[in-house]
Amino acid sequence: MSHFLPSRSVPLLAARRSKPAAEYVLNRNPRNLEKLCIAYRPSGWWLETPGRNYWHKLFIEKNSRNVSAYIQHYTGAVPLTASTREWAIKKHLFSSIDRSAYVNLGRILAHRCLQSGITEMICDHQPPKEEPKTNVEAFLVEMLNGGVSLEEPERYVNPKPSDVFRPEKPWTIHL
Repeated sequence: MSHFLPSRSVPLLAARRSKPAAEYVLNRNPRNLEKLCIAYRPSGWWLETPGRNYWHKLFIEKNSRNVSAYIQHYTGAVPLTASTREWAIKKHLFSSIDRSAYVNLGRILAHRCLQSGITEMICDHQPPKEEPKTNVEAFLVEMLNGGVSLEEPERYVNPKPSDVFRPEKPWTIHL
């Protein structure tokens, strides 16, 4: 039975090899802070139009031959894009500017958003409450059906010790 017990020298060797705790932590996933609602979000200027109070924003562009949609980060970077110019999408469409193009583009962009971890964004257009009448509304309905929220949560601001109201932290889990 004694051969199944660990030797006493193993913990000592592991303790000698271990490094001290780091004094600072380098966050290699900045989107994690956005998911926790504690990342910096610019508020823009008071009279600025359109406002910049977002982490991700959905843009839809249409020209005479194609439709494209992309997600823009507040820094100006474009992490995701989908367009009917892409051959993989274009070869399945009869027309690249009709309603079916908008619907399929919404499905594809929603799928890409979920794959990359972007589940919440804002959009200048409002999704319809009943049956969509325009192509953009059909696009937004497919984004919602794909599991993407078109609203971003409010940024969590740590309350001061003198504050009476203390909001619940967004990362709190209730079992």
